[in-house]
Amino acid sequence: MWEGARQRQIGIFDPSRQDEYKEKYSQGGKKVAAQKWIDPQHPELGERSAAILTRMQKRRGYPHGKENRVRVG
Repeated sequence: MWEGARQRQIGIFDPSRQDEYKEKYSQGGKKVAAQKWIDPQHPELGERSAAILTRMQKRRGYPHGKENRVRVG
């Protein structure tokens, strides 16, 4: 009963099939997490991802909307 499931699980890590899985499951082109943002009114927060910068702004009681950050680069 479990033998088929076990073989499928091991098959994912088979070195001869790695390229097949990379092509099938890769999500190429998305680099949202790599974007850096700054708060121009509070530069002490530094360059961060949007989620982290928003969290830091909320904790400090600063305004934290999209209009309160600028994309770097």
